[in-house]
Amino acid sequence: MKILILSLLSLLVPLAPTTDITPNDWVTKQISVEPFSDLSIESAGNIVVLYSEKNTLQINGEGPCVDTFKATVIDNRLHLSKLEGYDNCKAEVVIGAPKIVDISVKNGGIINLSSVKADSMFASIEDGGVISLEAEEFLYGKIRGGGVINYKGNPFVYKHIIDFGEVKRN
Repeated sequence: MKILILSLLSLLVPLAPTTDITPNDWVTKQISVEPFSDLSIESAGNIVVLYSEKNTLQINGEGPCVDTFKATVIDNRLHLSKLEGYDNCKAEVVIGAPKIVDISVKNGGIINLSSVKADSMFASIEDGGVISLEAEEFLYGKIRGGGVINYKGNPFVYKHIIDFGEVKRN
């Protein structure tokens, strides 16, 4: 029996991937940003927003992938997007903020900002995406062309859904 198990394992070893990407292979890029309380995200992938006393932006990922993101702050809003043609890049964006009031997502992405509590939150998704957040008093959830807004807390919720989508309590 022992020989049979070892024989089967030896057959599986050549099937193991030769290039395994681990966090040790990733690089980190810190981007200095002006203060902001609103987010506008387009085609940027996975994003985590954490509470921080000041605004920060960090991109973790495969070497060349960290340079595919464009970030600018205009009128108190951080605009974040990824260059076209880099959909297969593996990267994660970490945003630090003391408060977020308004978030809009366009063309997909998974944005988790449930660690930044807000009294009121305006969240919109256009053409797919998922936003997870926490709001205490008021949530305006707008979805056009698909998406999901997951929320924690007990806010008054106003939903504006065009085509399809869902605003739901977690």
